[in-house]
Amino acid sequence: MKRVLIVLAIMFASVNAKADLGFVFLGGLSTPSDKVADIYNSNMKLTDISKNYIFESAKTGYNIGAKLRLPVGEQFMFTGGFMWNRFPQTDLKIMVPNTAGTGIDTILLGSNQNIIPISVGANLYLIRNVLGLYATGELSYNIIQNSVDYKYNGVSIPLNLDISNPLNPTNTRVGASIGAGVDFDLKVINLNLEGIYHFANLIGKVDNEPDKNYFTLTLGVVFGGK
Repeated sequence: MKRVLIVLAIMFASVNAKADLGFVFLGGLSTPSDKVADIYNSNMKLTDISKNYIFESAKTGYNIGAKLRLPVGEQFMFTGGFMWNRFPQTDLKIMVPNTAGTGIDTILLGSNQNIIPISVGANLYLIRNVLGLYATGELSYNIIQNSVDYKYNGVSIPLNLDISNPLNPTNTRVGASIGAGVDFDLKVINLNLEGIYHFANLIGKVDNEPDKNYFTLTLGVVFGGK
C-alpha cells in the first residue's frame, strides 16, 4: 500500500501545480462474480474438515469512496482514490458425519466480504463539453477482507481465525480495472456516472486461487477538476 501511495503522490506532484485539482465523492452498487464470496485463498479449502460443502455466491452489495482528479489538457485526466465495497453476508454449509455415526450434521458459517481498492489511473475523454464521455483504466492495491461467523439458532458468533493460518481470510492483492463514465455539467452541480469492471487479484495469487472480479456502478458529486 505504501508503494501505491508514493506513486500517487509523485504522479500528482509532477503535474503543473496550477491545474484544477478535483474531488469526487461517490457511492453505488457492487455486483460480484461467484468467487468473491470465497473466504479462502485456495480452491483446496476445507479438505481437512470435509469434502462436502456448499458455498453460496455473494449477493449484490454497495460501495462508497472518493477520488482525486487532475486534468492534463482537454482530453486526459489523472485519477487516484479509494473505494470500500461491502457485500452482504453469504452462507457456507459444511456437511460432516455426526459423532454418533447415525447421520450427517450441517455446520453453518456466515461470511461478510469487503474489498477495498486503493487505485491510480487515468481518464481519456472522447467528448468533453456539457457531457464528458470517457474511457478509464486503473491499477489498484486491494485489501480483501472477510469476517466469519458461526451461526447457531439464529445467533452469529464471530470466529477469530489465526492470522498465521494459511487459510487466513484477510489478504492483499494487486489488480486492475477498466470502464467508462460520463460527467454531467448541470451548472448548479456537477455529477459523474461511472461503470467499472474490477480484477481484484491479478497479481499475488497463491496456487489454485480463483479470480475475484466484480462490477461497480457509481454516482458521484464532482468538485473542481475541470
